[in-house]
Amino acid sequence: MVESHAMLINVENRDSYRKFDHEEFKNFFLARALEDIIRHSLNDNNNRELYKFLYVAQLPDTVAQYISTRFIPEEIMPVIKILKDIRKKEWKPTYIQSNIGTVLPFLLNGFFPTETIIIDGKISFSSLVFENKRIENVLFRDCTFVNISFNKTYFKNVHFDNCTFTGIVITSESNNFKESSIHDNCIINMVSVAHPKDENLETEYSPHAIFNILQNLGIQIEYVQSNKPEENSVCTTEFYKNVKRLLNRYSKTTCLLESNIKQSPLFNFKNPDMIINDIIPLLEEYDIIEIRENRKTRQAGTRAWALKQYDISEVFKAEEEKGSKLWYFWEKVKQHE
Repeated sequence: MVESHAMLINVENRDSYRKFDHEEFKNFFLARALEDIIRHSLNDNNNRELYKFLYVAQLPDTVAQYISTRFIPEEIMPVIKILKDIRKKEWKPTYIQSNIGTVLPFLLNGFFPTETIIIDGKISFSSLVFENKRIENVLFRDCTFVNISFNKTYFKNVHFDNCTFTGIVITSESNNFKESSIHDNCIINMVSVAHPKDENLETEYSPHAIFNILQNLGIQIEYVQSNKPEENSVCTTEFYKNVKRLLNRYSKTTCLLESNIKQSPLFNFKNPDMIINDIIPLLEEYDIIEIRENRKTRQAGTRAWALKQYDISEVFKAEEEKGSKLWYFWEKVKQHE
């Protein structure tokens, strides 16, 4: 055991143990160890040691970030091939899929292959691994994207085929998607668009609305599974927009207070009378929200409304479920002046 070192400190109540003073110290040495193992795999054509390393636990993003700086462009493709080979041999869900999904975006960042690279095999990407990346000439196939953020991401000739997205987060100011597409055989549960200027978060759950948002941001929709649907007229009335804005608030909170709606432009969208007198009664009529009383509302002397029996995603998706009770709600919203 190392009794003392500038980077190590004692573990509380465990005098015979040491730990790194800062998490980044540990991540640095993890990255150096991973680099050595990858180079051994390249030289010996044996992936067993690398497989064991990636199998043990989830790698931090900083390890992948450091690793990506240790390989010259000519080495990137061989490293990607090794990672793909390891994934193909692992049939059950483990840390392998997510660790490879952590490392790959950093390797692809700023790497400009002359031919399209195919990334496939149910690799799992999550959270912030694509933020602030520049990626070109890649096809992602049969991959999973968990609450993925594409903020400040530049795509050129990047395509997604038969992938699953639990959620996509992006800013309204993003317009960095060139010659890139998502195929209609992809499953996208939701897209959230952040509007930095007014701190508003717009979330859509219905396929048609999701595709509209992505197309407005420059991502093409390729119809490989079905024919392109007829263009539907998009409702642009202020009433329709405010209904969606109000419902989107329930993505962040369980209750909306009347006092907040009346006093804060962030909640009333500069039209509190429409919210209180027209929109909320309509939502109550269709059993979407109900008045909820608790200690906080009693102390504040205000009313509050919470979702009644539907999940917020159900409400949004119903806009395309013709004939359902909530579909008629959306039709009434669209007919409102």
